[in-house]
Amino acid sequence: MQKLETWIRIIIRAGGDYERFYALVCEGIKDLANADIAMLPLIDEGRNTFTYRAAAGEKAATVLRKTIPLESGLCGWVAVHGEVLCVPDLFQCPLTVPDLIRALDVTTGLIVPLSSQEGFVGGLSAFRKGQPFDHLDVQLLTLFSHRITTALENMHLLRTLENRVAERTAALTEANAMLHQEINERSRAEEKLHRYAEELQQANEDMKSFAYIVSHDLRAPLVNIKGFAQELLHGIEELGPLFEQSMDGYPEKERRKFSEVLRKDIPEALTFIGSSVNRMDNLITAVLKLSRAGQYNLNPEPLRTREVVQGILNTLAHQIESRKITVSLGELPQLVADRTAIEQIFGNLLDNAVKYLVSDRPGRIAISGEHSDGKTVFHVRDNGRGMAKEDIPKAFEVFRRVGRQDVPGEGMGLAFVKTLVRLLGGRIWCESEPGQGTTFSFTLPRTDGPAPQNSGPSQ
Repeated sequence: MQKLETWIRIIIRAGGDYERFYALVCEGIKDLANADIAMLPLIDEGRNTFTYRAAAGEKAATVLRKTIPLESGLCGWVAVHGEVLCVPDLFQCPLTVPDLIRALDVTTGLIVPLSSQEGFVGGLSAFRKGQPFDHLDVQLLTLFSHRITTALENMHLLRTLENRVAERTAALTEANAMLHQEINERSRAEEKLHRYAEELQQANEDMKSFAYIVSHDLRAPLVNIKGFAQELLHGIEELGPLFEQSMDGYPEKERRKFSEVLRKDIPEALTFIGSSVNRMDNLITAVLKLSRAGQYNLNPEPLRTREVVQGILNTLAHQIESRKITVSLGELPQLVADRTAIEQIFGNLLDNAVKYLVSDRPGRIAISGEHSDGKTVFHVRDNGRGMAKEDIPKAFEVFRRVGRQDVPGEGMGLAFVKTLVRLLGGRIWCESEPGQGTTFSFTLPRTDGPAPQNSGPSQ
């Protein structure tokens, strides 16, 4: 038994080295059973054949790595019956191959089944020349088989764990590499975004400077043009009588022509100059107003939106009454927002709704709002002239006006509204059909709060 334990310790030290493990098992069989040749046939993966994985002894190379059918030979019988097979005379056993026995130079054999939890896996085979194996040899190899089975299962478990660790390590290594790549990509993206932000900030600063230059440097010559045009107009008025007196000696036709130029053409031209200067000044003011919208300091406060809109409608009361416009003021959610920005947004939209109504039918304007998808949405609807679908994007552009140009304006109102809505964290869009009317809708971040009083619909 001491020899058995010694071999078990030697075999266990093989660790996960299968080839060494199998070789040591054969050496142990040979030593424990005092055999001339020891072999270790193991069932192959497909469980249809045996392969001699290891052998020990002078002529062991004869069978090493040889594969035989599962149910043939001595080991095949052990596999089928699951019992120890002890053969006193190999030449008298129908299971043996005489030529192979003569080549191995053995006369007696002992095969002990090697079984695991999954069933039969192979056999411990011992052969020698001379005295047959006895009961003690059978017991010793049977005990050895049981211990080898445990060691083999532990080795399989160890190999499985090592494989899993290797797979997990490879997966973690790949994931780590991907993570590093993603971190590097994000870092590059953040650097690029930071650079773009700096460039955008510089562009905004340049735009502010440009707006200041436009408002300051262009206004100076406009003021001079307007002032000198007024001076010329006053000068013509004062010099007119003197020129008429000096024309007494001229023919009537020339006097009339001179009087028309002096009294009509020149004053009319100077008036056109003044009007153009005023329009240019309005455009400069609108550009400056739009450029300053992006740097507007918001002052959020609780707002009763209905009261804000009603105040704007009061300023438009004369136009609404004179044109007999019906205004429907629906429910308007309470807001926490900058009052001035909200007043300017609704003011521009309602002013446009009034201006672009048509005279051949009663005008109608409806203002409403609701909460939707975490936002507050407002709508300003009218039944005015409307606009073509392809013109809608142009309506939000700077200095762009669509449709007939029969209403005063610089084409800056909607661009200003769009800037303010974005500044408040929302967006604006439009739906319109020519001759049917227009609906402007815009969203703002939702703010939870008590519903405003008297918020029901009214006419």
